[in-house]
Amino acid sequence: MTLVVLHTAVLAYVAELAERRVFAERAMSHCSYWISNEAPHVFSEISSRFEMADTPGRFLLSVNSTPVAWADPHGAALEWIGAEGWMVNS
Repeated sequence: MTLVVLHTAVLAYVAELAERRVFAERAMSHCSYWISNEAPHVFSEISSRFEMADTPGRFLLSVNSTPVAWADPHGAALEWIGAEGWMVNS
């Protein structure tokens, strides 16, 4: 089995950036895949890796800290960024 940690729209409630980073480090150390769907400012070190389009109301879907898509906060829509190795059609 492959352990996957998935969360969406929850880490914004963790006020301290340091605590969010600790969560990310622990997730990465305990599982093969960490899938995060959060507002871009929640992990600015992830969203700062590329020029962001004007995406109001969209969350950044990342796998193991790599941005892969813009998404609805609860998964109703998905727009692939086109990162190498990922599907580009939804």
